[in-house]
Amino acid sequence: MFQWISATTRLVQWSLLAGVVAATLATSAALSVAGAAFPTLLAPIVAAAFASVAPACLDDPAHDLLAAVPTSAGWRTAHRLIVVVPACVIAWSVLSPVVDASVGWPASLPPMVALLAIGVATTTLVASWRPDAAAAAGAAAPLALATAWVWLPFERIADAMTIWEDHPWPVTVAAGTVAVTTSRRR
Repeated sequence: MFQWISATTRLVQWSLLAGVVAATLATSAALSVAGAAFPTLLAPIVAAAFASVAPACLDDPAHDLLAAVPTSAGWRTAHRLIVVVPACVIAWSVLSPVVDASVGWPASLPPMVALLAIGVATTTLVASWRPDAAAAAGAAAPLALATAWVWLPFERIADAMTIWEDHPWPVTVAAGTVAVTTSRRR
């Protein structure tokens, strides 16, 4: 019944999560040596980096080869998410106090999950017509939102892009609904 777990765990690109964790720790260590705190403006970008790992791990290079097997692309996506999402959430939960000590992980977890859901929804949406570019588009979506929120000079546009931070659970539900409905069509 759960034979897919070991196979899926081997297929996941764990180096992506390891890279984000290593970059976060290295940045924190360098700032600590310099006697500086982690810049508050970087916290959403680091959260987006953790959130972008899950959609990036949805890359399915064997999509065409596996099209003939009884396990659908939607189930393969679900299997990967079942393995990857808890790892991303645990990694962010452990490292979020390092990134933003003023907020801490309970408060910073919902926005990260919302960004992750946006990335997964983008991946499944793009996979409908470009499966080869879906994972890259999904990984770019959370990073683009967080970066635009931090550096866009236009206040109204930047405020509209913070919906994932201001209302994370409705965004997560909406993005999850998009992901489920678009992955069923494939």
